[in-house]
Amino acid sequence: VYGLLQYFGFEQFFTDIIHQAPNRRVLGTVGNPSHFAAYLSCVLPIAVSQPGLRWKMGTGIILLALCASRSLGGMIAAVVGLLWVLWRRSRRMAWVTLAVIVGVAVWQGIRDYVGLQHGHSTTVFSLSGRLPRWELFFDMAHRSLITGIGPGGILTLSQTITDPNHLLYHWRHVHNEWFQSLIEQGVIGLGPLLWMVGHAWRIWWRLTPTPIVLTLGGIGLVFLLASLVNFPCHLWVLSSFGLLAYCGVYVLDAERFVLE
Repeated sequence: VYGLLQYFGFEQFFTDIIHQAPNRRVLGTVGNPSHFAAYLSCVLPIAVSQPGLRWKMGTGIILLALCASRSLGGMIAAVVGLLWVLWRRSRRMAWVTLAVIVGVAVWQGIRDYVGLQHGHSTTVFSLSGRLPRWELFFDMAHRSLITGIGPGGILTLSQTITDPNHLLYHWRHVHNEWFQSLIEQGVIGLGPLLWMVGHAWRIWWRLTPTPIVLTLGGIGLVFLLASLVNFPCHLWVLSSFGLLAYCGVYVLDAERFVLE
């Protein structure tokens, strides 16, 4: 709700950012539109999985705030998580929702294209300069592929770059958790991490699709997708959602064995 208030100009904490931005993006109380969208996308499976009118209204507010954030990564993660939960509950509703989302995406794509033709930059269908920076990070990963450059290496590197025109100036994160794990910990660090995630998903897949199982699966899926273009593992509020989904799957699996 606070994010929607920001969209209409009501702001208490980040007045300089909200009113000076050329394209108004909401920040919530997080202070960053991408992190705010990642948070909303993690909360969305919880709201969607609950019955009752109040939760449906909450889902609508979350979706509106996500659109107002104009964060491509957050919106894609939210859409996948939403469709995943709906697909397991009602495939007809999932198809209807997908059709609506595709229609909105096409409409926004047309708006972005027309805006670019008139010299206006888009703030939706954009990777915000990640690709050229990822190319530089790839060269770094290639040189230390086995063991990586060490935990915290990206932060240390950013502190040595003082040229404001450098692509990696103030880039303390790779904006891709998997890629950053490869750079800092190498294959020997990324390999076990991928195994842990894969093992958790195998357990989740064999669980009975109860509402709580669907909710945890949706949160986990959203968190993994957000990790591709953001750094939720480095933020305690967002990382807590990842821990909830990961640990929750093992708790439910242990409970299943006890009941059997």
